This record gives sequence, structure tokens and C-alpha cells, in this order.
Amino acid sequence: MQRITYGQLDTFCTLQSSSPNDLRAVTKKISQLVAESWLPKGEEIRKIFLSRNSKKILKMFKKKGIDIDFFGPSLKISIDTDTFTGYLEETRDNEPVFNLVISYPPKPSEFNLSDKELKEWVENDDSNQFVPDNLYIPVTF
Repeated sequence: MQRITYGQLDTFCTLQSSSPNDLRAVTKKISQLVAESWLPKGEEIRKIFLSRNSKKILKMFKKKGIDIDFFGPSLKISIDTDTFTGYLEETRDNEPVFNLVISYPPKPSEFNLSDKELKEWVENDDSNQFVPDNLYIPVTF
């Protein structure tokens, strides 16, 4: 399997940066959803991520307004609980063609990441900020 960098995919998809489907905006929304799942009211989101069921995760994305339709039906979602950085890779069997690996490590301690910081990231609507300030909040790329 070959990992695809953010830059390669951004070029491949030729998405406009102002579009809600911009790859950077989509990956930010996924990071925000992971952060939301770590908050006290995020149990249902957490259960879906930890189910590792690609179809359930894709359904949740759609419900939460995370549009990854630019991949078409050729996308699989996987969860990696051992990292803070996700990635996209081509699959060997080409069905589906892409595997989006979402970083979902255990929630860091309050010492490293407070609920206040999580809420701030979840509510961040700055269209120029695509990654969280706190390094303990996972990113997709």
C-alpha cells in the first residue's frame, strides 16, 4: 500500500480552498468530530468511531455535514488507535481504491488536554486554521 500525502491528494482532487468540500476543511471537521467524541456528551460519536465500521462512520459523517463524496464509492474508513496523525493510502485490491485512516488514540489526560481546549477546537470556525493548536488533538493528515 502506498500512502498518499495531503499535497498529492489536494492536487489530484483540484478542490478550491473556499469550498466546503476542500480537503483541508474536511480533515478539520473530522479532527473536530474526534475532539467532540472525547467530551462528556460525545459518547455516541465515540461508539461509532470505536465500532471501526466504515459504513457507520461514513453515515455519521454525512449526518454531521462532513462531505467526502469527492472520493465517490471508492473510500474505506479505518481507525488507528496508536497515532495522533491519520493518513490516506491506496489499497492493494483497488476495491475500494482508497483507505482513509483516522487517528483515534485514547483521550489524553486533563493535564495534557482540557475539556475547555477540546470545546474551543470543536467550535473553531476560523477558515484559515486547519489544525488544532494542541498537539494532543488528532489530525487526519
